[in-house]
Formats: sequence, structure tokens, C-alpha cells
Amino acid sequence: MALKKHTSGKILTNYILKYEHLKPGSIPSEMLQANPITIMLDSVMNTLSDSAKQQMQEKITTGIKKLLEQTQKYNGDERQYFFTDLDGQRTARWIVRTNEAKGKLDSTKMLLDWSNEYFFTQTFKMNPVALLQRMAHDSTELHYTGTAHIDGTDYNIVQVKLHNNWIDVYFNEKSYLLSRLVESKIDRDPILSQGPDPYKNIVYYLDFRMQDDFLIPGVLEEIDSRGFHTVRKKLEWAGINKPFPVSVFDAAPSDESFIKFRIAGIGNGLFVLERSSKWRYDRSLLRINQDKKIELLTSIYNVEKLNQQVIGAIKKEYQNSVITNIYNIDILSGVVSLSDFFDIKTHVFGPKGYGALAEEKYHTVNQKEAAAWLTASSAGLLTAFTDEFKTENVTALILNPSLNKDKDQIIVSYYLPAEKVIYFNGNPYYAGANGKNASLGEKLLYELIEKRQLPVEKIVYSGAYMDNAPLFMPFNEFEKRIKNTDFSIYKKWE
Repeated sequence: MALKKHTSGKILTNYILKYEHLKPGSIPSEMLQANPITIMLDSVMNTLSDSAKQQMQEKITTGIKKLLEQTQKYNGDERQYFFTDLDGQRTARWIVRTNEAKGKLDSTKMLLDWSNEYFFTQTFKMNPVALLQRMAHDSTELHYTGTAHIDGTDYNIVQVKLHNNWIDVYFNEKSYLLSRLVESKIDRDPILSQGPDPYKNIVYYLDFRMQDDFLIPGVLEEIDSRGFHTVRKKLEWAGINKPFPVSVFDAAPSDESFIKFRIAGIGNGLFVLERSSKWRYDRSLLRINQDKKIELLTSIYNVEKLNQQVIGAIKKEYQNSVITNIYNIDILSGVVSLSDFFDIKTHVFGPKGYGALAEEKYHTVNQKEAAAWLTASSAGLLTAFTDEFKTENVTALILNPSLNKDKDQIIVSYYLPAEKVIYFNGNPYYAGANGKNASLGEKLLYELIEKRQLPVEKIVYSGAYMDNAPLFMPFNEFEKRIKNTDFSIYKKWE
């Protein structure tokens, strides 16, 4: 009866489901269970005075409220589209949301593998009609477990096995609507407790409407019994039993397919090498002399293939050129990936790591890296520095000379005095509100420039999120950026 109620005797073969997040709801108190976080907080509360308890409770309430606000903000403009072919047992998913860093919409495509337990189960939990059809098709994995009376409504309960999970399916005794699912789960590796922790995942189907002869929900509400609020989704159905374009199930473009290189001059023999990907732009600074000797100021990749692409992009633009030096603004976390640079006799400079990131600690657990480091150093092609230094054309500036070597790392920038340009490890080209604020690293750089009275005309940053961002920032704009920033906003992180 339930199947006929939902399908009018028809068979659902494929559909498009779009969902967006609605405002989260409150979890009914009878469904809540203590979770490791609340248990830990309760144990702490029991040791406090009454006034301290009140203060802590206010902080907890404020924290939960902020979590809810952040969740709403993050999910607010997200749209997900599911193209599901039930006969072919395949689903293509698109996620569309605003990329705050870029200031525009981004989309991500993924083909969901039905052999994956999570994707398989989610497909049927999102669509009660598809679940009903599966139950009718394979009745060997069904068990009638009885009735329940909830909030004045009587339900018949049938247990169904999806993948390796047993789920209780609730049918309204009068209307025959498939109204809710209850899945009993166990967290076998909880972060804050000894475990295992049992809990329930509950799904409600609401606002049913008839569309193309199928009775389908317009709202889905999901409850985690250990959570703080429900997850509510507005469902929109389209393309029911209509063929999809063949391209729907084409493989998603690889991240590598988005990679492009561009080299643009900024004057005085300096060029910005920009590597664009789907998510951001990485920028290096090239200094080229008349003999086609190139010095590369960069944030080097610890991936051999990416470094080969960098070499290829430079060689393509400047045939017969030689990359003599690389000045890295980050710790050299690995040097095996730099073998192509060492093969062409490029000297790599980079700040030494301290504490947990010290090279000597890393090398004790990675003999291959240790051997590569020793070989390059012995050949005079690798320098991990702790102090400022000068080469013929480049000066290394250490912005935090008084660092705590147990927990801090060297912050370095590179200064080209002849060209009056600084290469800085940062990304000011961010579309969100935070992009207007200078970082603490920028503040340190500005203070060093002022203290030493360095002639500076341009700052080249190592990254950008926004399309068509400027290749450099004139010093007067950099100075204005510093003076317009209220650096007290960073105190809460200290």
C-alpha cells in the first residue's frame, strides 16, 4: 500500500534532486543524549563555584549560538544537485556555493560510487520513493518489527538493510506515508571518550507533494542524537523519469586540468610567474639578466611533478635560460621533490625549520629525504639558513629575529635592492571582508622597512585568490593597507 501511495503504480528510474539548507531546528529534548563534549563540560562544571558555573554556562550558550550562526552562514548559499540513475546505479553530484575568497560562485562535480557505504545509503535516505522501490524489489532484507505511537500518530516499523546498515523505516498507519527513518549507529573511535558511543541518526520527511504521479517530500529534517541542532533541507525534484544528457556521468575534470602558467613583466627585468589552479593563484618572482640567468623567488612545491611544470613553463618562455638560484620563502619540508632543480645545478635557499619541523627530526624517520638532503648540501646546491644573508642581487630579510625556536618558525621575505622590490609570503587579494586587513606578517615587514629605511617601490605577494588580481602592490598602497588595519583584531588569537 505504501509503494502504491507514493508511486501511483509507476516505477521511478531516474531524477534530479536539488537541495538547499533551511534554518536549522531545535532537537526535541527526548531525542537528545549526552555526548562526549557535554559530558566533559559537565564534569568540569561540577568542580566550579556557583558564579563560575554561571559564567561557563553563558560561554557554552554563546558558543553554541555562534556555532549555529557559522553553520547557517557556511551552508546558506550552498546548492547541491544529484543526478541519479537508479537502473544504472550511479549518481553525479554538483555542489555550487559562493567562494568567499574569489567573490564568485564555484562548482564541484563528483561521481558517487554506489559501492561506497555512505554514498549508497545517502542516495536512498534522501529519496523515500527510491527506498520503497528497493524494499519491494529485495524483500529478503526486510523485517517487520512492530508498531510505535509517537506524538499522537501510530506507525508500523519495518527494518531494512542498506549496504551493511539496518535502518528502521516508519510508515504512518493511516496515510501509508513513509514518514521517517531511524538508524542506530556506533562511533567506535570517538575523540573525547573511551567509546564505543551509540547514537541515532533520524530522518523526517515533511511537506509531501504530488509531482509527476510520485508523492515526494519537499523538506527533509535530519537529527543526530548527539548534536546541538537539526539539519533541514528544502528539496526540489526535476527530470523525473526523463533521460539525462550523456555528459552528466562523464568523469569530473581533474585538478590538473585547471592548471595554467602565465608570465608577465613588472619592469626592470622582473617577471611574475603565475600558476593558476581551480582554487587560487600561486605567484613567483623571476629576475632575469641579459645572459638569461634566472633567479626564482617562490614558495616551492613539495611535489616533483609540480616542480617539473614550473621548470617547463620557464624553459618554454625563455629558451636556453639557466635557473641559477631559488629563494624559497617557506621551510624546505622535503628535497627529494627538488631533484629536477638539482639536476640542472640550481642552488636552493630556504629557512631552516625549528622544533617539530626541524629537518634533523624529519630525517630520522625518512632516510630517503636525509640522503637527498646530504647529497644536495655536499654539492653546494642546498642552503638552509638561520640568519639574514645577501647574494649579488637578493637580500634575505628575517622579519622575526627574536623568534622562540621551540614553537616559532622563521618568517622570511626577499629584497631586491637594485629593483626596490620585495617578495612576500602572503595573499591580500581576497574578496571577503578579511582581505582588507593586513596580516601580522605584513606589519612586521612594514616595521622592518621603516626601521632600516629601505627604498621599496613594489611588493610582490606569493598568492592571490581573486581573478585578475594586480601582479604587485605599490608601496604607497601597502603603507595605506597597514595604517588602515586595526591590529587589535589579532589579539584574541594570542
